[in-house]
Amino acid sequence: MERFTVTVEPGSAGDGAFHVAARISDAFGAQEAVAQVLRGEIAEGANVLGVELTQDQVRVLPGQHGTLEVTLTNPTGSEIRGEAQLISPFGSWHLASEPIQGFAIPAGGEQVVTFDIAADGPGKRPGEWWASVKVMYFGRVHFTPAIPLVVTTDPLSVSVGAFAIGVGGTEEVAVEVLNIGTEPLSGELSLEVPDGWTAEPSPQAFGPVGPGETLIVPVQVTAPADTEPGSFTLAATATAGGSTASSKVTARILPDRIQFAPGTPDEAYWMLDPGASITQTGLRFADNDRYWIYRFALPVETTAAMLTVKLDNQYLVEVRADEGEWVELLRETKEIRDGSNSGDFEADLTEHLGEQRILDLRFSDSFPKDCWGVRLFDLVLVIVR
Repeated sequence: MERFTVTVEPGSAGDGAFHVAARISDAFGAQEAVAQVLRGEIAEGANVLGVELTQDQVRVLPGQHGTLEVTLTNPTGSEIRGEAQLISPFGSWHLASEPIQGFAIPAGGEQVVTFDIAADGPGKRPGEWWASVKVMYFGRVHFTPAIPLVVTTDPLSVSVGAFAIGVGGTEEVAVEVLNIGTEPLSGELSLEVPDGWTAEPSPQAFGPVGPGETLIVPVQVTAPADTEPGSFTLAATATAGGSTASSKVTARILPDRIQFAPGTPDEAYWMLDPGASITQTGLRFADNDRYWIYRFALPVETTAAMLTVKLDNQYLVEVRADEGEWVELLRETKEIRDGSNSGDFEADLTEHLGEQRILDLRFSDSFPKDCWGVRLFDLVLVIVR
């Protein structure tokens, strides 16, 4: 055995996480060992690969193809190389023709790894399984949450996204009807609501929905004036020909005060896009060009809204109404790195209320070049109806 000493100079590289690789090649191939080097102050999570599934299920008919996609985000200052492997139970392995795929993501870059799910050929029988993606790189392993992997003879499916409604308010709920078959589908849609609620029109006719297409069917849902804030379950059912599909959804009755801490289920309900932010219980962080976005679909009768956020370091908070242009709300103008500016900051959102009463809040780094970023500890949104 021989030892070799190599001196590595960081040069002009700033603070961050970097990788140093040593490779040897011989007649039998090449081998590589990689060490991670942390330079300066590193935010928690800024040295690991971000892994995110971009869908909540894979659903295909026999004889068809579908895809499962996972987004990989590299927050470090060096390229990350590795493998993504589709994991599923025995009996479903035949569905993926390439269950293992390599990737190489440049510093600060992003890559989408796509797995083809093929329900064609012999043995591609209907069934329900689960699938997860195992991501391996430089001695690290990450597993995504498992999602349903379904091969079905029923081309019809229906889904309803979670929504919020005010006490005594009315909201238009978008029900998605999906046709994964090869022929157009027309049928009837109904929405089952709790006692005292109304859903109009329900039932109602829909279609035709073309092959591979999704149709959005609007339903007006009204909650009684005496409803207590909380969560309620609704069920959508679609029928077309000999096919029937059902889906349940949770509706939240909004109080006049919304409050949550990062890393909690309450926060997850309002998260529109986590971006490449890092979270742990009680804290969410984003630096450089990273960000995260909350979406508040407020009751249509909302007349005013006040935001209070507990932040520190280099924060930039922006708002947009009804998916319009972003407008700056709060900004730290000094390069604070030690949390000394921690405090509760307020912003009046009333002038930003659009016709649809949809407010998006984006949190990002006010000094993206130095990688210190924004930290959020608590959020309170008070609404007036």
